[in-house]
Amino acid sequence: MKQRLMFWVVPFFVAVFMFIFFQRFMFVGYVPSASMEPAIKKGSYILGVRKPASLKPGDIVVFIKDGEYLVKRIAAVPDQIIAINDSKPKPAAISLDKCHLEETRTFTVPPDRYFMLGDNRSQSDDSRFWDEPFIAKDQIIAKFLFGF
Repeated sequence: MKQRLMFWVVPFFVAVFMFIFFQRFMFVGYVPSASMEPAIKKGSYILGVRKPASLKPGDIVVFIKDGEYLVKRIAAVPDQIIAINDSKPKPAAISLDKCHLEETRTFTVPPDRYFMLGDNRSQSDDSRFWDEPFIAKDQIIAKFLFGF
């Protein structure tokens, strides 16, 4: 009887532990678009760490924008200036802090906000096109670890 009970109890507790672990510490998601290619291929599954301690330019993150989960790269962090010249051939020319471009648009990132860009800029709907171009820190769900 004890062996039979353990046959069900151990997998149950392992499943509960894994559920809680992934709800609190890890993020698993699916990337349906090509906006992050070549770093993350269309149709990939991704694994990330929830609520990362620090974020820097170049980090790939998962965040919520208008009720939708998105995956983008952090292009600029709080207090950085980003200049975008859309008149250059695709992808748009980007400059951080040093606005030496003949920029068509510049953005200064406010405190606790981030400017996001997709790696495949010709296929990405990102901060360049949003009415509110910045993502708040509390909108960021996870930091990308790897895709498969």
